[in-house]
Amino acid sequence: MTTPRALGFRDGSVFRGWDSRLAPRWGDVSAGRIANAEALRHVVTSSTYETLDWMRGEELYKLQSAAEVVPTAVLSAWSSAALRSAEDLARDVRQRVRDAKQGSPPLSRRVAPARATGSR
Repeated sequence: MTTPRALGFRDGSVFRGWDSRLAPRWGDVSAGRIANAEALRHVVTSSTYETLDWMRGEELYKLQSAAEVVPTAVLSAWSSAALRSAEDLARDVRQRVRDAKQGSPPLSRRVAPARATGSR
C-alpha cells in the first residue's frame, strides 16, 4: 500500500521534489494535493529554502503551483565507447517500441499492462 507522500532533497536553498506517490484508493480525497501542498508550505515557511523545484516533467499538479517552467537540457557522458554504444542501442530500441505502439493499437494495449506490472 502506498500512502500519499512528496519526497525531496535539499540542494542549497532549493527544495527539489524527487518523488510523489499516491495509492489510487486515496484519489477521491485529494491526498496527493494535500501532500504536495504540505511540501510547498514547508518551503514557504522555512528560512532554509528560497525555491521549490518540482523537477522534470510538465504535469498538472506541478503546474498548479508553478510560477515558471524552465526547459531542461540533457547532458550525456560515457566512460567508454562500448557504454555509449549500449546506451545508443537502448535508446534506439525504446524509440522503435514507441513508433510501433503508435502504429499498432493492439501492441499499445499489450505494452501498457506489462509496464503496470513492472515487466520490461
